[in-house]
Amino acid sequence: MAQLLAGLSIITREPGAGMVNVTALPNQASTAAVSALSALQQAFAISRIGGQLRLLDRQVIREAQQGSPTAAVHFIKKQDADLILKRFIESLPIPIVKPADVVNSFWLSPNTIEYHRLAFHSIPQPADTLNLWVPHTVVPTQGCWKIIEDYLVDVICAGDLALFDYLIRFLAHALQHPEEKPGIMIVLIGAEGVGKGFLVRLLEALWGATTLQVSDIAAITGNFNAGLERAFWVALDECMFKGDKKSQDRMKSLVTEPAIQVEQKYEPSRTIESFHRFIACTNHAQWGQIRSDDRRYLFIKVSDCHKQDTKYFSQLSKALNDGVTVSALAYYLINLDISKFNPRNKPQTAEGFEQKRRSLSGFARYWYEVLDKGSFDLGGDHYPAGSLSYEEELFVSSHTLTRKYKDYNHIAERYESIQGKTIRDEIKVLCPSADTKKRQDNKRGFLFPKIEVARNEFETYIGCTVNWDE
Repeated sequence: MAQLLAGLSIITREPGAGMVNVTALPNQASTAAVSALSALQQAFAISRIGGQLRLLDRQVIREAQQGSPTAAVHFIKKQDADLILKRFIESLPIPIVKPADVVNSFWLSPNTIEYHRLAFHSIPQPADTLNLWVPHTVVPTQGCWKIIEDYLVDVICAGDLALFDYLIRFLAHALQHPEEKPGIMIVLIGAEGVGKGFLVRLLEALWGATTLQVSDIAAITGNFNAGLERAFWVALDECMFKGDKKSQDRMKSLVTEPAIQVEQKYEPSRTIESFHRFIACTNHAQWGQIRSDDRRYLFIKVSDCHKQDTKYFSQLSKALNDGVTVSALAYYLINLDISKFNPRNKPQTAEGFEQKRRSLSGFARYWYEVLDKGSFDLGGDHYPAGSLSYEEELFVSSHTLTRKYKDYNHIAERYESIQGKTIRDEIKVLCPSADTKKRQDNKRGFLFPKIEVARNEFETYIGCTVNWDE
């Protein structure tokens, strides 16, 4: 590695050559070059993140590490960087004969700070890692935070104390173990004005510098997602997945994957460990297409008990800014015993089932309604209503079941090719205890268990308890 011989010479290496050229300088010029090089090294650093040589502004890095929301760390191409470095030298009150030589020494000197990795990590990183982590800035102080506690219990959790217990420990986990990714995303569903957004404001009060709000899902699931680079909490406001399977699949990965790739236009892509916490707020009844086996999302139906209650939310806003309440909450969260808490052991919620129910399609949706209504007759004119009720063990021929499903799902009859094998495969998953039978009259079909058994198996399939009596 080429280096600057202090006070004597500038060492350069010819491209592709093994020889090192030493250019002797007069003492005054040499001293000036050393001073200029030192100034460059104080102001700038080198990045080889993503395998590309780039220039970084150290002042911007310091501002970013101090939590400045306007500090944007850019990875500057060498061609542009050389011009920036020369102009910087020329701005110094130092007479430099050959700025290009100093710039060359900057790139080659082992004393120039050089980063090989990017991180956003609460744990100290090696010297060659650019760590953009910003800790929470709230000073925990023992005190009263009851107004926030009541809001979380009454509004967010709608009086569900088990849900509140999980939520408060989820927040405590973020403060106590920021180095652990929970793998769970909270989705708040409720009408406008019920107070969903106040929870995001609370997160900003605790983690203001590292809370990213987005209203366009492409900002985190698209090609240019550099906003995630310095985010701990990511709040999605009305970011829907209406038929956008690609974005929804990408979102699932962001929630659970231990490392993610971030990109900024005209800059090298880079990989960082992910400790992100995700929360979404929506006014819509259905947030997206949720798979029956999905365990990533905690859906919460927010209470409307304080809908459009401006006085109530004004009091909450004052509490956020009184310099006492949030500090008291932080003190409680940091000191809460979460030694037995596992964020992935999330509680079941009625809204969780509702989102999965709304996402059911095809035969799975038909089967749910059979179990819900206790009858295979859900539409069409081929069979009289109630002719095939379902409570006890019941044999249903393949022909009859196919016809009844087609009667229920007219769209499937028009646009899908419904085959007996498809239905058999579905039943094996939805109701494993159903037995394929051939009766004495040679009719083939299914012997279904008692409806209680079938309902239990459906609950296993969908991963939720269903209130069948409702």
